[in-house]
Amino acid sequence: MCCITRTAERDGSLSGEHGRVIRWLGTCQVFFFLFGGILAGPLTDRFGPQLLLVTGAFLSSLGCAASSFAGQFWFFLGTQGVLLGMGASLGFTPAIACIMQCIGSRRATCVGVALSGASAGAILWPVVVRIIAETKAWKIVWLALAVSQLLLLSVAALLVRQPSILLSSASQARQDYSPLVRSSSERSRPFLNLAVFSLPSYALSIAGHFFIWVGFLYLFFYLPEWTNLSGISVAVQIHMPSIISGSAFVGNLLLPFLADVTGRYEIMVLCAFSGSVSLLGSILVRNPTALLLVAGIYGFTTGGAIALQAPVLVEAIDEPEAFGTVLGQGLAAIAPAALIGPPLYGLILRAPEGGLACAQVVAGFCMVIGGILLIYARLCLGRTFSHG
Repeated sequence: MCCITRTAERDGSLSGEHGRVIRWLGTCQVFFFLFGGILAGPLTDRFGPQLLLVTGAFLSSLGCAASSFAGQFWFFLGTQGVLLGMGASLGFTPAIACIMQCIGSRRATCVGVALSGASAGAILWPVVVRIIAETKAWKIVWLALAVSQLLLLSVAALLVRQPSILLSSASQARQDYSPLVRSSSERSRPFLNLAVFSLPSYALSIAGHFFIWVGFLYLFFYLPEWTNLSGISVAVQIHMPSIISGSAFVGNLLLPFLADVTGRYEIMVLCAFSGSVSLLGSILVRNPTALLLVAGIYGFTTGGAIALQAPVLVEAIDEPEAFGTVLGQGLAAIAPAALIGPPLYGLILRAPEGGLACAQVVAGFCMVIGGILLIYARLCLGRTFSHG
């Protein structure tokens, strides 16, 4: 989506806006994607995923369709930042929560397979953007995206189901989950599960993922600036997002599989440290081939980290019927990272003593901090603040 916006910035109705203003579209989209979990998660546990997935499909489609008619930045902010962000959240959180409720020992692997579709689509996206740049047909593409999202996400909404029987912590069979029927005890539960914040492993996991997201968002928003100053040819720069997405696709599939075997926290920490090393190491690398290798490593590790985020957040509890709430409120707590990271890097890049190297150092060390917090979270599994 950000690629389309850059095209509109240069050739369309946003041509008069500054690049750093345009980035607020992506910033708001990521924020609402994460923050929307505070609604999507608890509602999934109460009413099932179908209604939320249909609503997400409608909002995503409406956001794309409205973007094709947008003429001002603030209109784009509403359609892309809010509608697309919330639509993505209502599609992501219920689906991932249901996958984790259905699967136990291979939970991370199944989440990785589900998320690999997004990485696979992102491999082809630069080709679409290049066609848009040549034909200036970005408005038509927005409409095509609206139709395709409505159709595909509606099909997904019909297919996704919660498990028919969820077992409570006492291993007692619960009432069959359906989109409209829930027991009175479930309806009377608090909307949010704030008690889970008393678990150090959960609270530290959120803090760790917060810093990892701050670091991860650096290349997400400043990849063009990074490639421009790295000696990479324009022809290769065009395909750099595909290279990172292709590596992320492999990371989505391989690293969660390893995590289910060796430990989800352990592989998540490895992803955080590896992503940091790739960011910091690229400061010293000026060979284009080596930079492509660094980009591939970065995509591989961040792809694994994104796939492992949800399984790690619910690791602290053994209540599948609460996975939606625990995941959603965790994502909402991480959401401010989207409002901190990109603007922070923009300030660093514009500062007289700043620059890309300085921004990469900040991003890299944020990922290191996130990894360290996750180590402490792993050590605290099964503990509470009140009992040490």
